[in-house]
Amino acid sequence: MKNPQIYVKPLLWFHLIVCLSWLYVFHAQEPHYLPVTLFIWSIFAIQFSWGFTIGLAVGPARKDRGRLWWSLLTIFMPLYLMAPMILPLLFGAPLVGLAYFSAVLIILGSETYTGLLLGVKMHSEGSDL
Repeated sequence: MKNPQIYVKPLLWFHLIVCLSWLYVFHAQEPHYLPVTLFIWSIFAIQFSWGFTIGLAVGPARKDRGRLWWSLLTIFMPLYLMAPMILPLLFGAPLVGLAYFSAVLIILGSETYTGLLLGVKMHSEGSDL
């Protein structure tokens, strides 16, 4: 791939659309089916694709490595959906609830980290060509 950085802007626009659809779904009385569909599918892909976007944009440069942590800003989005399922467990059976919460957090963190690594790798391969 000659210049993988050309995908950064479309990916950032995709994430803006996803975030706006989440806001719409949260505040609409009867949301339209398209934002709801985007909302449901984004739960599965938002962490990985956001980590990939940040890794692709920033790359492996040591001076820019501190900016890679910005990819963790979207970790609250899937947790917003998981909280109603996990919070009753925290109050009823704290150890089970804590185990579920930890598992979800580990999965989200690993998705983000994997996306970051893949994006950084793609960024470095594109700059060598």
